[in-house]
Amino acid sequence: FNGEPDPTIYNAALDISAWNSSNGGSSGCTAGGVGNVDIVLSSHDVTADMLGMDVGLKEVLFGVAMDGIVPQGAFGYVYLLGQIGFESMYLYDLGFEAAFGASEYYFAATGAASFSDYEIKQAAFYLGRSCIENNVLGRLDPQVNDFIGEINPMSGVYVRGGAEIPFWDNGCAITLSVGADIGAWYFTEPGNGTYGGLLGGSAYGELACLASLKGAVSLIGQKSGSNYSFSGSGWGAAGTGYCSPKKWKSIRDARNDDYCLTADATFSATYDNGWSYEGPDINCCD
Repeated sequence: FNGEPDPTIYNAALDISAWNSSNGGSSGCTAGGVGNVDIVLSSHDVTADMLGMDVGLKEVLFGVAMDGIVPQGAFGYVYLLGQIGFESMYLYDLGFEAAFGASEYYFAATGAASFSDYEIKQAAFYLGRSCIENNVLGRLDPQVNDFIGEINPMSGVYVRGGAEIPFWDNGCAITLSVGADIGAWYFTEPGNGTYGGLLGGSAYGELACLASLKGAVSLIGQKSGSNYSFSGSGWGAAGTGYCSPKKWKSIRDARNDDYCLTADATFSATYDNGWSYEGPDINCCD
């Protein structure tokens, strides 16, 4: 819309998908013969100004699974763009998902928060039964989803939370902070069960308003039947200049920190019927 004073751009879609046994299951996990028909409305990148609110919509979707003219269930999600502020804290990266139907029924949520110098990096929760085509866990936590692999349907529970807490704060002259990250899940499968957990930690510091350091490690383990798998990874980054290590959640964040010259290193190890290692990989200078 070329309106005044500013033009407005929006994105919207209507998708109608008919599934059958040759190309997978629908949102309702239909198997064999002619599957359900999914009718889905979606949009993305809807700004806060357009809505007249404090936050916008990063992604929003609502769908209905139909068997002929009979509804089989409804599903959808909304992920917010921006942050919601209160007197002493603000919430960001908020997302909610839900489904109600004969074959899919779940509730999921994710988000982060900051208050004073304390940071809740991530809090996520999933409970119920979903099908792999809906990729609920992939949106909530790509790291855990990639490690778990394909479970269809995904029936069970998943929780994860992490926080960073300063224990010495004297401005940028000297600041030290530590963080912890923990998660667990259990999913049932026909004649089997998959359970696992995640444990991680991080630390960062600033010295003399010029030097910044941050590092993090995470360990993920899972047992499915008689099979055990493990993955461990870590990274560290050092920077000089006008740096914001508090905001570094990954190597990419450190490299993209404006007015901060950084160097970093990464390493990883995995076990799946045998060990494999990568790194350390060292990069300088971004």
